[in-house]
Amino acid sequence: MEPQTTIITPQANLAEADPVLAITACDSYEGQIFASKLADYLQAHCSQDDPPKQQLICLARDLDKCCRLKMRSNCKVVQISYDDVESISKALGGVPTVVLVPEIEPQRVEWAGKVIDAMCQEKVARCILISSIGTDAIEKEQFNRFVQVEEKVKERVLRWTILREGLPFQALLYWTKMIQDQKVLGMPIKRDIEFAPLDINNLSDALASVSFPSKQSDQNDAATGDADSDGTMHVNISRLTLDETKRFDSQVYTITGPATVTGEVLVDKLNEALVMKHKEEGGKSSVGQEIETADPITYKEITRDELREYLLKLHDTEKRLNEAHDYSLVDVPGIRGAIKLFQQATDSAFGRLRPQRDLTAVSGSSHSSLTDWSDIDDDLTNEESPDSHSCPCRSDALDKKPKKCHRLRLRPPNDDEVDLILDLMEYIGEGRATFQSGDLEKITGDQGTDAKGFFEKYASNFRKSTVVSTIVTLGVPVIDCDKLARIVVEPSHPAYKKLVDHFGTVILQNQEFGQPLDRYKFGTIIFPDAAQRRVANSIIHPAVRDEILKRLFKYWVMGTSLVVIDVPLLLEGELWRIVSDVIVVYCSPEMQLARIQSRDGLSEEDALARINAQRPLIEKVEYADHVIYNTSDLETLKESTLKVMETIKPNPFWTIMAYFPPFTLLMVAWVIGKRHLKGDPRKMKAKNKGSTAAASSSSSSEPNPPAHAS
Repeated sequence: MEPQTTIITPQANLAEADPVLAITACDSYEGQIFASKLADYLQAHCSQDDPPKQQLICLARDLDKCCRLKMRSNCKVVQISYDDVESISKALGGVPTVVLVPEIEPQRVEWAGKVIDAMCQEKVARCILISSIGTDAIEKEQFNRFVQVEEKVKERVLRWTILREGLPFQALLYWTKMIQDQKVLGMPIKRDIEFAPLDINNLSDALASVSFPSKQSDQNDAATGDADSDGTMHVNISRLTLDETKRFDSQVYTITGPATVTGEVLVDKLNEALVMKHKEEGGKSSVGQEIETADPITYKEITRDELREYLLKLHDTEKRLNEAHDYSLVDVPGIRGAIKLFQQATDSAFGRLRPQRDLTAVSGSSHSSLTDWSDIDDDLTNEESPDSHSCPCRSDALDKKPKKCHRLRLRPPNDDEVDLILDLMEYIGEGRATFQSGDLEKITGDQGTDAKGFFEKYASNFRKSTVVSTIVTLGVPVIDCDKLARIVVEPSHPAYKKLVDHFGTVILQNQEFGQPLDRYKFGTIIFPDAAQRRVANSIIHPAVRDEILKRLFKYWVMGTSLVVIDVPLLLEGELWRIVSDVIVVYCSPEMQLARIQSRDGLSEEDALARINAQRPLIEKVEYADHVIYNTSDLETLKESTLKVMETIKPNPFWTIMAYFPPFTLLMVAWVIGKRHLKGDPRKMKAKNKGSTAAASSSSSSEPNPPAHAS
């Protein structure tokens, strides 16, 4: 049964604002992107009133998936039911224009009809419909549904504009697991078939231009407002009349990318982006450690059924994440209530585990908040955002069932979305999408993002460690120190100011305080200079350790019995002293050399110089309780990882005992004491010449595995 209508507003007096636009399906991935772009436009180009006088009405079935929109002062998020047209009518009251984003569900046509009924009841003047390419292929069920929605809009709405969407680049994020595991991009399309993928952000730009014509998009029908000295138009939307949008009436636009590509071109651009990302970081992660290179991605022609099977398996992965209880106590009778009370007590005593981020600083950067999300969002496995503690969804995290912060991320496709993707692939494979329409440039004056630009922005999503991916599928939370290192250098974090105080604004984008870190420029300063690198590490490493400890405490409060820290700073950060088990992933020096040469196109001399600048893996092995050898195929690597994870799986009895403070302190003391008694392997070697000689002789080949190595 659908929920009753609920209105969420960040400010009580926001209800008095003038609703200028409404948008549906704001709990979907695309709906959130479109709504965020429209809200960004209202914030950046409209009268700067507090509270805002112009308001975006965001309609959604699931409010938990609208976290970011709830936090926007110029958005009113309304929970609706498609079973109740009156609830939709109430939400659309006084709205002049509706952006209709069809739900990708079996009831798509029926639900769109309910929205159109409500629009007619409320006398909404205009509708902007988001549709899809392929409407000429009505024999395909998914495209036929879009045709039916288009016909309903044309028949019943006096003024309409249709934006047909090409294959979105973001859909390629569904292929990340295939690319990470198999090193292939598999599609049921011949390798030489051309098509023009589209960045969803460019479609949202077109939507904003059609919704709010500006001086830049229409010289003849400029909106009322004042222009800055740089030509930026600040529009008073309350004075913007529907007459200024007439040039878009009864128009159908097909929004594609700026250039056609083939499957082989896509993998070429992806490989180039991965190489560039690797080189920008100086062959290192964001915390200064060597990143293992990977084999190039290749294109593979697969069948429709093979792609369907792969996409449906993504559901299984998500299901395992949602139902994995082996490493959590929150479902043990009586434990949930105790954990909830303890969480409330700690929140009361210490405040939230993570303070709210300065959203103004983020939205004021050269990348909008929308773009910033993409750094961490389009991930099919990661469960929560770094700032999820400030999200309204986290306020009652242990009621009935633990809630996750539904940040913007591309979730595994449902059955209808799978069918739509397959129909799009078939449509492209038939050679019916070999065009670049040019409609995006007509509307926005911008050609849009090409394959090179997309992969450069999303490169990090395609290179996740196989070991980490395997651990995540078990439902074990992984603290990614590379991501933490990015968080601590954001403008809202104290470490950001310390870096700027030492290095100056030269390390910032546009060399302006408040702008994000220019990672490439920063890398050119610290990687060649050991002294500067030590200064940077002295600022970044403590901040990362603090973030690790916050997250460990959070997981303890939540009843999580096992957490994995993915950390390159095993030796430098001294983190091996505070964990119960150290796992090292090892590959031979010969394999490491070959990978770097293949990945970066380096000579053997240059590749060796890069390897020698880092601590050798053999040293890390000396600290390991378990070693995973990455010297064979991926399946063997996964099996070794699963074997190690089974070995370190906590005993439920001791996990429960850990929630009694005296035992907690004793267990922490035991872990630290055990490490202390065992001693630092490097110092032990220095005292024992015989041990040093043995280690030296073994360093030329694979290390001897410790007792618990896999």
